[in-house]
Amino acid sequence: MADSKVSALTAVATPAGTDEFPVNQGGVSKKMTLSQISVYAEPLSAASTAAQSPAAATDTYITGSAITLPTTRLIAGSMYRLRIHASKTAAGTAAQTATANAGTIIELLVNFRAVGSGTTGIIQAGVAFAGGAGFPTAGATGTSAGFDTTPANSKIGVSVNTGTSAAWTFTIVQADLLNFI
Repeated sequence: MADSKVSALTAVATPAGTDEFPVNQGGVSKKMTLSQISVYAEPLSAASTAAQSPAAATDTYITGSAITLPTTRLIAGSMYRLRIHASKTAAGTAAQTATANAGTIIELLVNFRAVGSGTTGIIQAGVAFAGGAGFPTAGATGTSAGFDTTPANSKIGVSVNTGTSAAWTFTIVQADLLNFI
């Protein structure tokens, strides 16, 4: 088998996490499993498993929006993306806000402009409402102050303040972290 061409090998019918691949790490031959590779190949993601209704006029963390940051793998250009399918009643006309902590579609995009310790981490965020059912058809952007992106178990997620008397329901929450090494 050591002298076989890859094209002469039998194809894998169903890949398994324990399948092994050769790797050259710093001039040393080693092996890596498909499970180890998939950690680097797939985006990190989170999602809600049930509808949720944030409290009116209260900063409420959105379940399913949190992702633990791979702090040693973040790069300038890493991106956090959050999509929410939401509906609301006619109640609540106060201004709504969405904060990156870190019947419409709400999309929040967060771009890591810089990463690092101390106050070198900077994010640029933009939120867009697709309109409909009393939601604004608008968007907003903002840039964070410097912060530390390196602590272990750091998370990025979102809280929302729907404004006075609002009655929103988030039926789907999906979050992804993309473009990291």
